[in-house]
Amino acid sequence: MSRSPHRSILALSIAGLLAGCATNPPAAPIAHGVNSNQNIATLIVLDQILRADPNNVDALVQRGLIHHQQGDYDRAVDEENRAIALNPHKGEAYAVRALALYMKDQLDDAFADATHAIELEPGTIDAYELRGQIYADRGRYVEAIEEFDTTLKLDPNDDEALAGRAFCLLQRDRYDEAIADWNHLLQMEPNRLDAFAGRAFNYHQKGDDQRAVEEYTRAIDGGMATSWNYRQRAKSFAILGDQVHENADLDRTIATANAELAEAPDRIDLLNNRGIAYAERDQRARAIEDLTRVIATGPQSSESYVELAQSYEALGDTDQALQTYSAGLAVRPQSSTLWNDRCWTRALAGQLDLALGDCTEALKRSPNYAAALDSRAFVHLKAGRFDQAIADYDSALRIEPKMANSLYGRSLARRQRGDLKGAAEDRDAALKIDPDLPHRYVEKYHITL
Repeated sequence: MSRSPHRSILALSIAGLLAGCATNPPAAPIAHGVNSNQNIATLIVLDQILRADPNNVDALVQRGLIHHQQGDYDRAVDEENRAIALNPHKGEAYAVRALALYMKDQLDDAFADATHAIELEPGTIDAYELRGQIYADRGRYVEAIEEFDTTLKLDPNDDEALAGRAFCLLQRDRYDEAIADWNHLLQMEPNRLDAFAGRAFNYHQKGDDQRAVEEYTRAIDGGMATSWNYRQRAKSFAILGDQVHENADLDRTIATANAELAEAPDRIDLLNNRGIAYAERDQRARAIEDLTRVIATGPQSSESYVELAQSYEALGDTDQALQTYSAGLAVRPQSSTLWNDRCWTRALAGQLDLALGDCTEALKRSPNYAAALDSRAFVHLKAGRFDQAIADYDSALRIEPKMANSLYGRSLARRQRGDLKGAAEDRDAALKIDPDLPHRYVEKYHITL
């Protein structure tokens, strides 16, 4: 975390401890990134100090921090408990214990300790940063941003606070501000690969998928060749219409996830990456196996539910697809994608009134969502409401002029309204993009207008 002189828990020094003046500015701060040999050497010194003075609170705090860095969170908590028993006003002890408790998934206790550390020593940077992380973990992004803002007022170059704030800004659709934080990180650390990946995701969300591909490529080529980055780059290639590179990255996603899962078989995020890639590569049975396991562990992203539902639908199990969409909406009710996709599936199943309600919900959340306008137009088309269908197709095509499905659907509606010239123009434009549309409308959508 932070390396600032603002009373960071990392600003304790062995030199200060040996001199008996740990409250002075540190000569050699020990940070989270120290190597194991340095930790071992530090522990030897701390043990010597504590043999001579078992009640040395600063040494106990520092030894707890080393245990935390080594992943021994129980021992870290024990050391800080001893320190707090000796000096209940030692803010650093609460801050270190908060870090260890956080790693033990005791979030309420960690938050309480971080808050107490701030009350005792208001400049404890790591405590603000940890509270920001806990807020972010709980989806409370506004409060998280406030905590990271405070951290960055104390230390404008705190790398973890910049990365944390960038993530939260992304969740609030504040893409330019998030990119600015990633840019700041890259100014400090020009080869920081997670910053390239983070910036790439923001560019994708902004609709600049060419930039997203470039940024993901920098992260991957630099050594961050993860299943997540391959999967995200595949999405950008798909939007750019580059199916060759999309499929290549989906195959890399699967292969990389296999290797990652061999090392960490309990990582649900890796299973999710593989399951979505299987779905996109039309390996539906494998997708269902992976994504069912993922969703069984608890609420997931809307994308996981969408891909699982579409896999059921591709195998002809409409009932299970609709159940999956409904399960997704129970935990992600703000997902316009889930509302839209259930609308489409219900429309194909002939549940037109229910489908219309779903499309309306999608458009309440995303009024300019072209796919939802296309879906609602399709519902009107199937119901014989041709003027309303044309109006929604018009709106969809104003947003995405080359949406082949909307062009073809509008051609059918226009023909029913007697606009043969307009119908022919729409049909020709649609077939140039997707020649299989007439067959799909008859065989899959059961529309013979």
